[in-house]
Amino acid sequence: MPNEINNAETLLKAHGFNSEEFELVSAKNSKWEQGGKDGVRTLYSSRIMVKPRAGIKAYLKDICDYFENYKPNVQLEYNKYNQKDSKECLVLPLVDFHWGRLPDMENAETFSLFQVKEMLINNIKTYIKRFENRYFDKVYLIIGQDYFNSSFTGFTSSQSHLQSNAVDVRTMYRTGTELLIDIIDMFAKIGKDIHIVGSLGNHDVSEEIWLFSLLKAYYRNVCNIYVDDTPKPRKYLDIGAACVGVGHLDKEKDRAFGLMQCEAAELWAKAKTRMFLAGHLHHLTVESKQGVELWRIPSPALPDRWTVENGYIQNQPRTMAFIFDYNEGLIENHFVNI
Repeated sequence: MPNEINNAETLLKAHGFNSEEFELVSAKNSKWEQGGKDGVRTLYSSRIMVKPRAGIKAYLKDICDYFENYKPNVQLEYNKYNQKDSKECLVLPLVDFHWGRLPDMENAETFSLFQVKEMLINNIKTYIKRFENRYFDKVYLIIGQDYFNSSFTGFTSSQSHLQSNAVDVRTMYRTGTELLIDIIDMFAKIGKDIHIVGSLGNHDVSEEIWLFSLLKAYYRNVCNIYVDDTPKPRKYLDIGAACVGVGHLDKEKDRAFGLMQCEAAELWAKAKTRMFLAGHLHHLTVESKQGVELWRIPSPALPDRWTVENGYIQNQPRTMAFIFDYNEGLIENHFVNI
C-alpha cells in the first residue's frame, strides 16, 4: 500500500527482518512512476538501517531456551547398593559413531535417526545393566574420534571425501549432542564419577571441538562429571597400574608405539599395562610393539554406500568396554553387539 511506505513494521518485513527482534533506525524511501505498454506504474524503493532490539539477546535466548528446556527422556531402572571403596575403573570408548550417516541404499528408504538413537541407547543400557551390582571408582567415557559423520561442509575435515549424510549438519550436530547427553546422564544417575575425555577424529575436527566445549559448559555445575575438552591429538589416562593412551591414530602409523614413552614418561615407567585405545579402522585389532599394545576399537556405525561398495562389511557393528584394576592393570573386556 502506498501509505505504508513509511510504516516501520512494513519496511522491516519487506526487507526480511522480524519486527519483534529488530527496530528501525532510519529509512530513505523514494517513489516514482514508470510508463510502459501496460500503462503507468508507481514504483517504490527503500534503504533502511536496523539494530537488534536487545543486542544479540534474542538469538542467545533461543539457544538458551532450547538447552534449558531440553531434558533427556532416558528411563533407567537401577537399584543402588551400599557403595564402598573400589579399585576398579570402567573405560568406555564412544568413538566412530558417525552420527548422521546415511546407511547403504538398501536400507536408506527406511532410515530413521530416532531408530538409530534408540539402538545406541539400548546398547549403552546393556552395559549399565551388566554392571548394576558392581561399583567403579571412575568411569571414563572417551568421546569423539569421528563421532559425527562429517564436518560442516559435508566433507571430512581434510575436505577430500564427501560423506553420505542423512541430514543437514546442523541437525546432525544438535541430535548427536542430545544423544551424548542422554548417555552421559545414564551414567551420572548411578552415582559414579564420570570423566569425559574428548578425542579428535579425522572426519569432524571442528565439530568435535565445539562438542567438547559445549559439554564442559553444560556440566560445569555437576560435581561428579568432569570434561577434558583440550584439543590434543593424544591423551593419557593414569589408572594406577595402567597407562592408557587415547587417540584416533590415523596419522601416526608405527610411530604410535614410541609416543607414550616420550609424552607420558612417568606414567609409562610405573605402568604394568601400557596401551592405546584408538578407533578409525572400525574393527577390532590388537598389535604390540615396543612394550605398547595398540587396540583398535570396533564401531557401532551401520555401513554406508561407500563401505558396502568397498566390501567393508565383514565385522559386526558393536561397542567395547574395558575394566582396569588399579593394582593389576587391564583385567576385563566387554562387548555389546548392535
